[in-house]
Amino acid sequence: TFGPEPAKYALFCQLVNWFNGYVLVRPYSNSLEAVVMSMVFIHFVAGSPIRTWLGWGAFCCMLRPTAAVTLLPLWITSMMMAAKQRTFSDLRWSLLVTVILLALGLLGTLIVDRIFYGEWTLTMWNFVKFNLVEGNSALYGTHPPWFYLVEGLPAMLGTMLPCLFFADYRLKMKHDSCGARFQAVLLAIIL
Repeated sequence: TFGPEPAKYALFCQLVNWFNGYVLVRPYSNSLEAVVMSMVFIHFVAGSPIRTWLGWGAFCCMLRPTAAVTLLPLWITSMMMAAKQRTFSDLRWSLLVTVILLALGLLGTLIVDRIFYGEWTLTMWNFVKFNLVEGNSALYGTHPPWFYLVEGLPAMLGTMLPCLFFADYRLKMKHDSCGARFQAVLLAIIL
């Protein structure tokens, strides 16, 4: 799943995806967030230590707090795997690493905000307050919950679906396990 061959296909998919051409130039922070989140997924799938992928995740949350929504299932899976293996020292270590990385991410955000705003502020809290507490996210439009499944996802994946089916076919021809194929398809949809 890694190396020069998949990298060529990934580059091809990025270059022919109309959605990237439509929206990628506008939100540069979203582009950086996507790259950093890709690093999270790469390290998580590769079985890297929690400090590696969660470190990237902490940086991603510094860029955009909503990245925590994507990280939470990975973190829960990681904790469940440690608990299932009955390696409580690993579980304690993972929790300690999580707390340290959260504190470092929060401290980094506070310092950067202090430098650029000239006063102490917590932009993550301001984000939550503006969008959830005060409900101002509706100023930018609202959609029913099914909108993203019926219209949003097909719009983004439209030109990628043939590539996704081709990748699944190639994995099937290599006699890869169903789990590996499912993991590859799921990762392609998430990214």
